Amino acid sequence: ANVSVSSPGSKNKEIHVSGRIGDFSEMGFHTSVRLLGWDDGTLIDTEEEGDEIRVQQCSNLTLLIASRTTFGTHVPAHVPGHVASPAAQCQHDLDSAEEEGFEALLHAHVSAWQERFSRLDIDLPLSEGDDLPTDQRLKNLRDDPETLWNRDPGLLLLYFQYGRYLLLSSSDAHSAPGPAACQGVWNKFLIPAWSNPLTLDINLDMTYWHAHSANL
Repeated sequence: ANVSVSSPGSKNKEIHVSGRIGDFSEMGFHTSVRLLGWDDGTLIDTEEEGDEIRVQQCSNLTLLIASRTTFGTHVPAHVPGHVASPAAQCQHDLDSAEEEGFEALLHAHVSAWQERFSRLDIDLPLSEGDDLPTDQRLKNLRDDPETLWNRDPGLLLLYFQYGRYLLLSSSDAHSAPGPAACQGVWNKFLIPAWSNPLTLDINLDMTYWHAHSANL
């Protein structure tokens, strides 16, 4: 894959990452990051480096992140599903998000998700891990996989709800370009295991098994 990083004319507040996946696909992508604001600290001049945003002694900051791919760019402009260039679309997304503001974005996000996410509720007894951070609960599971489920059933519920969240994220009509692929929308590899394809076979059935049973 070929990846380039730049921050042209951003006054130290934006980073742009563009790339194209090579061997197995000609799919291109673009990600833009914009520093929306920070409570304290100092914004460092990084124009010479051109590939980073740096704020020193800062306790709280807000970043806007927009990502697009070339999926849909081959569709004619007058046909539904057409996508403009990923870079231009990211810039539009960032401008729109900045105009909305953080509080309005958060409210819209929570409202949209809770409408679907709150359709199902499961109550379990209080667990000893309920007050622990998730990484500690997972460590406890690795250390004692035989008995932890009896001591921390809430971890099972968290995992179940996480699965619902992933499917919603991978299938949301406003953010996903198509149905959920084998590994969803998040993957740290440009060329993941089994290529992360959308396959119209049992894989698609398995991905959506809990769409109805989990009331999504």
